[in-house]
Amino acid sequence: MTNIKTKYMRQVRFLMILFSLFVVSKANAQTSDDNIQIISVKIDSTYYEPIYKDILNKMTDYSYYKNGKKTGNTVEVHIADDGLVRSIKIDCKDENLETLGCYMSLEDMMNGLKCVMDDITKRYGIDNELIVKINTLDFGDGSVDLCRQYDKKAGKKGIGIPSVFSKVCLKSKIVRSLRKLMAQYGKEHALEHPFVSDGLLYNILDYVSPEIYAHFYKYEGNKDELPEKMFYSTDLLMVFRDKEK
Repeated sequence: MTNIKTKYMRQVRFLMILFSLFVVSKANAQTSDDNIQIISVKIDSTYYEPIYKDILNKMTDYSYYKNGKKTGNTVEVHIADDGLVRSIKIDCKDENLETLGCYMSLEDMMNGLKCVMDDITKRYGIDNELIVKINTLDFGDGSVDLCRQYDKKAGKKGIGIPSVFSKVCLKSKIVRSLRKLMAQYGKEHALEHPFVSDGLLYNILDYVSPEIYAHFYKYEGNKDELPEKMFYSTDLLMVFRDKEK
């Protein structure tokens, strides 16, 4: 009986030691992750939108979350009548501008977009040509860098010069990052296409002040170092198509 009791006590002590080690290791893991910015996306809604007479497009909206907090950044996915994704729009919807949760870096945006691409690839499938529309202000440090490069190329004239903006966009970190991501899904940037000229197309070229940008996008840098006029496009369009085999 004594041997059984002793054996039982040893097992209890062993389990207590394992439990204490588990608690310590879990606490350490949480501590070590304190500085890691966790990006995720969630589907907000799925609905149908009329595009022509009785033709409806299925739409799915994804929202970005950073460390569990909703950011206001979105990806709007358009699914054609054949069930394949034909276009996506990366944006921050107007109704979210006053409630943006936190600053989103270019890396954050790309990580979230990869989550969306993974999901729509499995859920729907992607057409051989994918139209990608973006708001160039939504990519954190990538957007700031684009504005600075444009400011240099435009000679600080403070006016919108479409030809210069297009050239800066094509070489920007934003477009380079999109190309790199889309390559993971077998797609390349179509520089020549009926929809676009020289790789991209946009209708709107506007600007905001550094103060407005810093306020709405929760900019973490020094706003005094930003260009006086931060030029951007809300409807920059690119096409990524399947690589030729």
